[in-house]
Amino acid sequence: MTRSMSIGMTLAVVALASTASVQADPTSPAAAVPEANRAAGPSTAERHSMLAEGYERAAAAQRGEVEAIRQRGAAEYRQASGGAPNKTGVEYPWLAKKRKAYEGSVRIAQAQADEAQRHAEYHRFQAQDLQGR
Repeated sequence: MTRSMSIGMTLAVVALASTASVQADPTSPAAAVPEANRAAGPSTAERHSMLAEGYERAAAAQRGEVEAIRQRGAAEYRQASGGAPNKTGVEYPWLAKKRKAYEGSVRIAQAQADEAQRHAEYHRFQAQDLQGR
């Protein structure tokens, strides 16, 4: 197995592990709503508040995952570079590829956290609207 194949497999495992941890998260918004209520959708302020709290927990968990990915990427980059800078002043191509892969994972995780936060804001607004009636 070549070095690039092992790096690719490592990145695939990291991406798969981070995705699995988010999907199986008991604090996800889907876990906050009983199965019978998911199909009908929220119609009361209490249900909207419950959904908002679930989405806020999911967003917080995802933001923690973003930071963990950043730290793993930085540590792996330091290890791969050996701690010594390239004497030519140009980043090695395999290190650039590794850095870009981690940056992509960070962007995806950040987008998921932002989306969960937007859902939480929406449900908070809906709960306030229904309580005001």
